[in-house]
Amino acid sequence: MFFYLKLMKLHMIVSSVHPGTLEPAADKAAAADVVAGAAATDPPPTGDAKDVVSQTHEEKQKAIDKWVYDDFGCKNYILNALSDDLYEYYSTFETAKNVWDALQKKYDTEEAGSKKYVVSRYLRYQMVDDRSVVAQAHELQNIYHEIMTEV
Repeated sequence: MFFYLKLMKLHMIVSSVHPGTLEPAADKAAAADVVAGAAATDPPPTGDAKDVVSQTHEEKQKAIDKWVYDDFGCKNYILNALSDDLYEYYSTFETAKNVWDALQKKYDTEEAGSKKYVVSRYLRYQMVDDRSVVAQAHELQNIYHEIMTEV
């Protein structure tokens, strides 16, 4: 699934958090810092502080809108790959990152459990006198191969 998200250029959504909401007071303070810093080192800017505030506000709004759009698409791509029962459960999650983290936590734990099971079968394996040594060695090699393919 991650490969598919990477093809769709949405893989960064499952590893990023929401960029946040716009805070006008913080935008004005950042713009004032930009204007003050520019005034100290560069020639005077062509626009005033109000233009800088509106520009940074528009850029942040565009970034938030793009993230929301990409998150919606990514979440629905992930949900589309699930069965109906899983879809019902995971569709209640807010963001694609939350869905991805929950699925990863659930299925990584299951994979670790199945690998532990195969390793324990390998460690508990005992040769018996009733069967040929070649058949038992072949069975042991099959268990070993299962362990190596799960790595």
